[in-house]
Amino acid sequence: MVAVLAWTHVPGRVQRLAAQGAGLAPGGDHQPGPLHEGAGTTRFEPDPQRVRALLDVLEQRLFGDLGIAGLALRLDHDQPGVTVPGQGHRADAELLVDRLVQRLDVGLGRGERRTGSGHDLIEQLLMKRVDGIIVTARRADPRAPLEVPAHSVPVLYAFAQASDPKALSLLPDDEGGGRLAGEHLIAAGRRRIAHITGPEDFEAVRHRSAGFRRALEQHGLPWRSRDVISGPWSEAGGHAAVARLLARNARIDAIFCGSDQIARGAVDALRDRGVRVPDDIAVVGFDNWQVIAAATRPPLTSIDMNLHELGRQAGLRLLEMIDGKRLKGGVVRLPCSLVMRESCGTARRIESAARAIARHAA
Repeated sequence: MVAVLAWTHVPGRVQRLAAQGAGLAPGGDHQPGPLHEGAGTTRFEPDPQRVRALLDVLEQRLFGDLGIAGLALRLDHDQPGVTVPGQGHRADAELLVDRLVQRLDVGLGRGERRTGSGHDLIEQLLMKRVDGIIVTARRADPRAPLEVPAHSVPVLYAFAQASDPKALSLLPDDEGGGRLAGEHLIAAGRRRIAHITGPEDFEAVRHRSAGFRRALEQHGLPWRSRDVISGPWSEAGGHAAVARLLARNARIDAIFCGSDQIARGAVDALRDRGVRVPDDIAVVGFDNWQVIAAATRPPLTSIDMNLHELGRQAGLRLLEMIDGKRLKGGVVRLPCSLVMRESCGTARRIESAARAIARHAA
């Protein structure tokens, strides 16, 4: 199942009606004061909440009957009526990014999800004169591209991967993220590092594991299959895996988990067994899902896939495609980053361990 986002021109009449309902135009409630008037157009002080409300109203008016995951709407700056302050592609892209990142979160399973796929949906979108389409999915494995008529509208894949090499797909660099997690744990002085991850049929699982393994091997540490457990993407899966890991190797001093949900379950299981995190075993997650990472005790160090930047890149590139620019197809992987919290120890402790490792290597 895929989620489809349509980047569309909004007719001025519909835009004005929706703007009134959102309090962004004359005739609406709670109107902000005007900033500029001229040429039949009134511009107002921006209010992010009201802008989002405007987009929600427009989504429902224009595309509510399709039941798709959501839309990023291109407001018509040239029509009389209200405009959201900011002109040109930068302003358009910021609106698109805001919506797209929300939908990427949905695509990762973080909230209610409506889905759409198939030929009928594409036909209906084209009938509504969309300018471009962004496809996202719950998993980034290669899939058949959407069947969109040639030379109709540009299509871009974000956190989804088309099997057609001519299609442009933007993905997080899962392998780089796995390597980053391994290097961080090694810098913290850990040497017996286990790995708990999701189902092996996910491409992301294989890439994250490959990056983690590369980090171990580059530092002369062994990759032991007994210290790697694959299972469900869930807290329960992480909790159960800890018992299996410790039964196989009670001497592990760190665990790299393939998701924050798995990591939270692992941390809970360690605490239930009287194992101190990070003193006895350090833990790193993957996703930087704030609601999970910050609520874990201790708070979870995690790999961030930088979905906002992925969304920004998708928005900018789709706008270029709408303008007629031909972009090279293929898979583009954007770098992940590490967000340090307390499950690996304090920054001072990690820096001290890294200096000791460097002295020993010298």
